[in-house]
Amino acid sequence: MRFSWLWLTLAALPLAGAENLLYNAAFQLGEAGFAQRRVVRLDTNPERRYLPLRFVPGGVAVDNPYRESFELCLKSVYLEAGKTYRFSVRMKSGVSDYPIRLGFYGVTPGEPRKPVGQRAAKRCRVGEEFQEFTVEFTPKISTFFLPSVQSLEEPPAAVLTVADFRLAEVAPTTPDDRLELAVAADARLYEKGEKAKLELRAWNNSPRPLRETVTLTATDDLTGMVVAERRFPVELAPGAKVEIPAELPLDRFGGLRLQLSAPGRSLSHPAQLAVIGRYEAKPVDLRKGFVLGINGGFQIVGPPRLFYHDYGYLALNAPVEEPLALLARCGIRVLRLHDGANYTSQWRQVEPQDGKFDFSLFNETMAMLEKYHMIPLPVLGSFVDMERAYPGSIPRMPEWLIATSPRQSGETRNVMGKLHGKVILPSEELWRRFVREFVRNAGDRIPFYEIMNEPNLSMTAENYCRYLKSASEEIRREAPKAGVVGLCVTSDLGAKIIADFTVDCLKQGALDWVDAVSFHPYSARTIASSRPADREIEALRELIRSYGDRPLWNTELYFLFDVPPEQQGKVKEGVFLPDQLIRRTLTDLGEGIRQSQAVTDSGIWPRLLDEGLFTYVPCEWLPSANLSAFNALARLFEGAEPAGKFRYRDAAVCYLFRKDGAPVAALWNYAGKSGLRADLSPFRVLDLFGNSLEGQQFEVTESPLYLYPKNENEADFTARLKKLAIK
Repeated sequence: MRFSWLWLTLAALPLAGAENLLYNAAFQLGEAGFAQRRVVRLDTNPERRYLPLRFVPGGVAVDNPYRESFELCLKSVYLEAGKTYRFSVRMKSGVSDYPIRLGFYGVTPGEPRKPVGQRAAKRCRVGEEFQEFTVEFTPKISTFFLPSVQSLEEPPAAVLTVADFRLAEVAPTTPDDRLELAVAADARLYEKGEKAKLELRAWNNSPRPLRETVTLTATDDLTGMVVAERRFPVELAPGAKVEIPAELPLDRFGGLRLQLSAPGRSLSHPAQLAVIGRYEAKPVDLRKGFVLGINGGFQIVGPPRLFYHDYGYLALNAPVEEPLALLARCGIRVLRLHDGANYTSQWRQVEPQDGKFDFSLFNETMAMLEKYHMIPLPVLGSFVDMERAYPGSIPRMPEWLIATSPRQSGETRNVMGKLHGKVILPSEELWRRFVREFVRNAGDRIPFYEIMNEPNLSMTAENYCRYLKSASEEIRREAPKAGVVGLCVTSDLGAKIIADFTVDCLKQGALDWVDAVSFHPYSARTIASSRPADREIEALRELIRSYGDRPLWNTELYFLFDVPPEQQGKVKEGVFLPDQLIRRTLTDLGEGIRQSQAVTDSGIWPRLLDEGLFTYVPCEWLPSANLSAFNALARLFEGAEPAGKFRYRDAAVCYLFRKDGAPVAALWNYAGKSGLRADLSPFRVLDLFGNSLEGQQFEVTESPLYLYPKNENEADFTARLKKLAIK
C-alpha cells in the first residue's frame, strides 16, 4: 500500500489553561472521539430522519425537534481507584427547563456475565443561558470510564448546546501539554481496488510550539500486523492545528485500523474500515441452500426504558438503516428478530389491548428489511413475566394478558428456579388469535417462524408442545408455504440440549408440528470444547432420527469461544474475532446444519469510544474484519452443501463442500496447537477474507484457509485432501 499527501495551512487557536483528561474536548479535531446514541421515534418522526450532532465553536449542538431520547458519548478515559475526578460542562438550551443527566460510568470484569458497574451521575436542569454543571467521583476500581451527557424524561423539542468539556483530578494538576491526533475516512466499507480518502488531523494542545514526527499506521484487524506505515514531520504553534488529506489504496480484503501516533505525550483516536468484495443478493430458499444470517441487525427500544409510551429505533451515531446497509453489502440475508429486534413480534407490542392489534412497527421494519433483501425470522411467544422474574427488565407481554392468565405450576427440574411461578399460560384461544393475526398481517413476507426462545429454561415439555402445536396449525392454515422452526433448546445457564425436555417433546409428537429443529449450543461452542461441537450436533441429530427426520438450525450462539476457569468474568465473551466467527459457521455448515444465525450483531461492531468497557451496545456502528470475513463467506459459500470431513492429528479439521457443482474446502487448526504445517502447493489457497495466498508450506492456524483444486477433478481433489499430511 502507498500513501499520497497534500499539506494544508495551519490555524492558530486558543488553548485551555488546565489539564483535561478528555480527548478532543474543544472539537479541534472535528467529530473524532464523540458519538451520539439516539432513539428515533416513530410517533413524532415517522420518516425516521436521523439528526447528527452539529458542531459549534468549542462545543456541540443536539437538535431535537422530535423530542427523542439521546446520549452524547465521549471517548473512554482510564481513571485510577482512590483518586477524585471532576467532570464539568457548560450547557444551555432553547427552553427554560431541559432535563439532562451528566456523568460517567465504567463496567469492569466480575463474576461470569455479571460485570461490576461504577457510575457517577448528576441530574441537571438546563436553562436558556450557559451554566456550568459538574459531577465528582472517586472510583473504587481502576478502569475505563465513558463520560456522557444523556437526556432524561421526554426531552423538549429544543436545541441543547454543550461546550467546555472537562475531566480532571480534583487535586492540583499540571497544565495541558500534549499533541492530539485523529484519522477520519470518507466511508465505512470499501471494495477491493478502491482508494480510501483520509483526513489526518493534529492539534497542539499545549502552551509551547511542537515539532514532532507523526506516524500513520494501518494495522490488520485480525493479525495485528502493520500493513502500511508512513512518517511525516509536523510543526505546530501553541493551539495550532493541521488537516492533511491522504489516499490509501486498498488492494486486499480485510479490516484495517488507522492510527496516528507521535513521540512524547499524545492522545489519538483511530479510524476503522473494512474492505470487501461485491456481493449480489440473489433469490434464496431457506429450505435448501445455506444462507448467512445473524440475530438482530438493528435495535428497537421502548417502555419502560423510555420515558414515553412509544417505540423507537436505536441509532448509533448514524441513520437507523446504516447497520442494515453495511450488513447487506457483506452478504447477511437472514435476521432472527430476537433481543433488540424482537419488539417487532412481541405480544406486548402487537396486541397492547385485548383484541386490538397494532402491526405498524412490524410493517415499518419489514419495509426496511425488504429494501436490503433481508429475510426476517420472527420469534413468536415469550411467556416469562419478565418484570417479576428480572425486576427492571423490559416486559414482553401486555399487562392485560398477564392479569388474566394462570401461572405454570408443577415445574420440572429443567425450569430455572428463579422462574418458578413466573411463567404465565395464556389461553389457547388467545394464543391462537395472536399467532393467526400476526401471520395474516405478514402474508407471504415471512418464510419461517420460530416458536419461542429457549423454552427448556422456562416451560415444561407438555406446556411447550401445547403452544407449539397450536401455533403450527395456525401458521400452516394462514400461510401454507411458511415453515415452522421449533424446540429451540439451549445448553446455556446450565441446561442441556440432550435432556428430558427434548426427549419429552419428541415423544409428544413435536416433529409433526415443525419443519426444522433449532438449538443453541452454548456448552459445545467449538470442536475443541469439552463437549465438542460436532459431536453435540451428531448426538442431537441421532436423537431426532429416532422419532423422524428434520433439519437442524443453530439460531443462537452469542459466545463463540470457551473461557478458562481462571478467566471467567474477565473476558468479553460476546465480542469475537473473525476467525472465531468463521470457524463456528463453517462447523455448522460442514456438519449439515441447514441454517445458522448464531451470533448477535452487537458482537460484530468494534468498540473505539468505549474500548475497555464491558458494554453490550456499542456507541457507534463501525466496520471491522468481521464484516470482511462475513462477506467472503457469503460470496464463497452461500448455497454450499457439505460433501466430506477429514481430521488430522487430533488437531486440524478440513470440511469439504460443493457449491454450484464445484468443490471447495476449509482447513483450520481447531486444537490451537502451534507449529502445524502442511504442503498446500497443489491447491489454490485463500485466507478467510478471500485473499489469494502464494507458497508451498503453510502454517495451519486457527484462522481457516479456503482450498480449491487447481487442475484436477473433484474425486482427485477429495483424495488429495483425505491424505493431506499435517506435520
